[in-house]
Amino acid sequence: MPSRELATSRWVDDLFCVGDAFSEQPEASLPSCFFNLSCVLLKLRGLLAEPSLSLFAPLIRCSGGVAGCRRIRVDFLTYQIEYYESYTSAPIGKVTYIHQTATQGGAELNGPASLLFNADHSLYIHGGAPVRDSSVSKEGYVNYNIAGDTEGFPIYKRHRERIMTCKITCNGLFKKEKYCLVSDSMSISWRIEPDMRRFGAYTCQKAMGDFRGRTYEVWFAPDIPIPSGPFKLGGLPGLILEAQSTDGMVKFTFVKLETSESVSGEIKLPTGWDTEISHTQFIEKEAARNKAFLERLAAKGQQGTITRQETIEIW
Repeated sequence: MPSRELATSRWVDDLFCVGDAFSEQPEASLPSCFFNLSCVLLKLRGLLAEPSLSLFAPLIRCSGGVAGCRRIRVDFLTYQIEYYESYTSAPIGKVTYIHQTATQGGAELNGPASLLFNADHSLYIHGGAPVRDSSVSKEGYVNYNIAGDTEGFPIYKRHRERIMTCKITCNGLFKKEKYCLVSDSMSISWRIEPDMRRFGAYTCQKAMGDFRGRTYEVWFAPDIPIPSGPFKLGGLPGLILEAQSTDGMVKFTFVKLETSESVSGEIKLPTGWDTEISHTQFIEKEAARNKAFLERLAAKGQQGTITRQETIEIW
């Protein structure tokens, strides 16, 4: 039987979580996609008059997370839920860094940067990022474009799941979308060393780790048990206050640390087209698109080259 969408299948903002109760229904009787939601119990106001929804609305189980933070679209005829994770939480601290890279790609993000954090989430914001698009040209020819973003190309980290959501430019890969969200893993294998060093009022310990083609020396504060840090660095038993690559190309210099519940700002997911793919898959998709373009040129007897600029992440 072909699936159809219920008249009541629509985006629902009016929902919230209550308690830590679970459905009495056996897990096998519920669609597996339900278990990706962070809420234990949802109440969809105004939709319970629809019998097919009232059967399932109270039966959505949770794996933990932040209450009151989902928009969902429901189609119970095909047992599918599309959901947008709009995790929003208040920070309990903020680290200010100077973000520096000598690479050609990504240099436009150099400047002040900040990390808002709490126990469960953190948000790294490139404060030096341009807010408007521009282009660099020479002798009348455009060499390359620089994308701007009013959000500062943020990187949102979920500490418990060890997952990041990163905002980047789509580069024409997804329809006409300008900004894309890609996922990444906080899975750096660190080597903790005995060296100690003070940054302001905090005693930090040294660690070494490899990430995307570069080796990093970082200093983390064991007294601040937040597994985050600048850019995509994190996963240590303490907040990273300073970091630099051993090749001298990348550096995140500590400026100051504020710890207070009155720290301004919100920790929330960036806006953009959710690609549902990882950083690595995005790079592979981009490379495949470029290869296909060059093959089409070659078929016409034309030649061309596409060079990917070196960035903080070599691969």
